[in-house]
Amino acid sequence: MEVSKSVQIEWNEDIDIYMTYAKSSDPLLESFFSVNEWAFVRHLYLAIAQESEFEYADRSLQFEEKSVILADAYTSVRLDKSEFLAMAVDLFDIMIVGANNDHHSVRYEPWWLEFTESAYQLRRHAELL
Repeated sequence: MEVSKSVQIEWNEDIDIYMTYAKSSDPLLESFFSVNEWAFVRHLYLAIAQESEFEYADRSLQFEEKSVILADAYTSVRLDKSEFLAMAVDLFDIMIVGANNDHHSVRYEPWWLEFTESAYQLRRHAELL
């Protein structure tokens, strides 16, 4: 198991390519949690809810019994499952609050309600781990 890694995720209030910026000592975590498309979030939350494999652009996620493997085109990192879920909860919370504060039109997408409900359930699941 890898040593604990942290990531700080912030909503980007500027008009820019990214909606969130992530800061970490690990470049892969920065890349993975810096989000520039809502489609990434839509596919990621479904994969996490089902603990299934995920691939989007050059990013991927694979669940194991007690760990998660994050990868991009060049490298991968293994994280404790509870550590990853805490990071995902932070990401989803930031995305929800940011979209609400910015009155973003994504809130009217058919998948948005399911996403917000899944984010809440994921928080409870992560707390139990």
